Amino acid sequence: MKVKIINFLVLCLLISCAISRKVEYEGVYANVPAFKQRIALASWDQREQVVSGARKSDFVGYTRSGAGIAYPMGTANGKPFTDNMSSSISSSLSKQGSTVSVVTTQFNEKESLVIDKLKKTNNNRLILIDCKEFHTDGYGVTSLMYNLEINIYSEQDDL
Repeated sequence: MKVKIINFLVLCLLISCAISRKVEYEGVYANVPAFKQRIALASWDQREQVVSGARKSDFVGYTRSGAGIAYPMGTANGKPFTDNMSSSISSSLSKQGSTVSVVTTQFNEKESLVIDKLKKTNNNRLILIDCKEFHTDGYGVTSLMYNLEINIYSEQDDL
């Protein structure tokens, strides 16, 4: 009986170490040079896990239990990862003198619609971050897998 109780407690400990992990992205700032522009910024989630419906848009990676079982992690505030990304970038650029308009997107929108939304802001710089892959996976060592395509357009570009 004692062995069963100990095994149960060990199992609970291993599971509790991995379940319900959240990652804080609010208050993350990049050190960028002074850049005084009027910017429209959109982060567009095109991660396969999100587009296919396998993961929610707040997905940021996996943490693993002591047994190596992967558990998905989300953003601490529950908002989509790309919204957190846009907010952090916007704050970083604003601290350096730019005026930034964040354009929210949905993963199921077409790229042409996202670009149209950026153009409607009438800013002189348009930034579209196409998030094709971004997640962490940790078991002993944490790895970051990412594929971000960043497109920067000026008002002279023919879109």
